[in-house]
Amino acid sequence: MSSVKDNVQRIRSSLPASVRLVAVSKGRGVDDIKQAISAGCAEFGESRLQEAQKKGWKEMKAANPNLILHFVGHLQRNKAKEVMSLFDVIQSVDSVALAQKLAAEASEQKKKISIFIQFRISGKESQSGYTSETELAQAVGEIRKLETIYSPYFRLEGLMGIASREQPRGDFARLRALAKSFSLPLLSMGMSEDYKIAVEEGSTMVRIGRAIFEG
Repeated sequence: MSSVKDNVQRIRSSLPASVRLVAVSKGRGVDDIKQAISAGCAEFGESRLQEAQKKGWKEMKAANPNLILHFVGHLQRNKAKEVMSLFDVIQSVDSVALAQKLAAEASEQKKKISIFIQFRISGKESQSGYTSETELAQAVGEIRKLETIYSPYFRLEGLMGIASREQPRGDFARLRALAKSFSLPLLSMGMSEDYKIAVEEGSTMVRIGRAIFEG
C-alpha cells in the first residue's frame, strides 16, 4: 500500500492549482492525520462532532495555525455552538434555520465561519440537502440576508453535493449550473471515486478520504 505522502502527491499532481483539496479524515487516527499534514494537507473534513473532539483538533490547529477544518456531515441545530468552536467551514447546511443558528453563534463567538449549502444532486433520500431548486433559491436569498446582518463573521461561499454512482457527470453539471445561477464562487464536489470528473465539470474543492489514507 502506498504511503499517505505518496497518495497526497499523486492526487495533487492531478488537480489544477485552483482546486482545493480537503482530506476527509473521519474514521482516521491522529497518526494518519499528522502524516497528511506533513505531506502538505492544510484542509481536513470531519463528519462527527464527538469524533473530531476526541482527536484533539484544537491542539493540532494550535500547532499548525494554517489548518482549516471542515464539517462535512449532517449537522443538527443543537450542535451548532460546539461545532462553531472547532470548525472553520460548514459544508452541509440544509436549512435556513441551521444557517441562522450558525450565523448567530459566529457573531456571539466573534469567529468567522464559511458555509456551503448542500443540494441533493443524487436524489438519494439517505443524503441530506435541498432537493428543490425553488427552495434552494429561497434559501440562498434568506442566507444572503444573514450575511449582511452578521458580517463579517458569517459568509455563504458556495454549494456542496454528492453525486450518484450512476451519473456523476450529469449530477456535477447540474450543481455547477445552480452555483452559476446564484453567482456562488465555490463548488465542493467530487470524492475519491469521482473527483476527476468533478474537476472536469467545474469543481473548486474536492473532498477525498479513501484515496489519501488507503491509496
